[in-house]
Amino acid sequence: MRKPAPGGTRTPLLARLKVGTKLMLLVLLPVCVLLGFTGLTALADWHAASQLQDFRAATRLSFATAGVAGQLATERTAAAMVRLRPGAKAQAGLGAAQRDVNQALHQAQVSAADWRGPIDLAGRLAVARKQLASLRLRVAGGSLPVPEISTSYGARVNELISTAGGLIKDRPPQSSGQAPDAYLAIGRPTPRSAPAGWITARTSAPSRAPGPSSWPA
Repeated sequence: MRKPAPGGTRTPLLARLKVGTKLMLLVLLPVCVLLGFTGLTALADWHAASQLQDFRAATRLSFATAGVAGQLATERTAAAMVRLRPGAKAQAGLGAAQRDVNQALHQAQVSAADWRGPIDLAGRLAVARKQLASLRLRVAGGSLPVPEISTSYGARVNELISTAGGLIKDRPPQSSGQAPDAYLAIGRPTPRSAPAGWITARTSAPSRAPGPSSWPA
């Protein structure tokens, strides 16, 4: 076999390939590019689906927490009415309100048991339960005036609302389509559980405790 002369041109690699090999390369090249793009798209779709799944779980927990806040606001009014208009009717109303809060809080804690998000929801709900138990004892003992009852309950309500808003603070990007908005619409609480605007409006502006003039007659 002759060696190429010094300074002579060497035949390019592609030119030395057989026709069949060249045709195979022409077919495989776009196929490999297409597979690469398909893999990247599948990875992006998987990431978006994972984000939506986490957001759906966070939305469900957010509205459950807001539901506790709504029931607690009702208990606040009932506790004030016991002091303003003591009697069997007011006491029965307070008892019913407390049972509703207990049920909503229990359901929220059960739902939060498996939550592994950035917010320790189970821990916050446990703290809220302890604070509420202490507050109820003080209310039952008659040591709190009406304005302080409203203020103390209002602080607990605002803490729960803040937690509910924090759960859905990190929404998936717009590339996820309308799914985040759909989850929010589906999970929106009823007026009995929590006002619709609490999560978006009241997390940024602290609520003021209502005065006696705002309580029902």
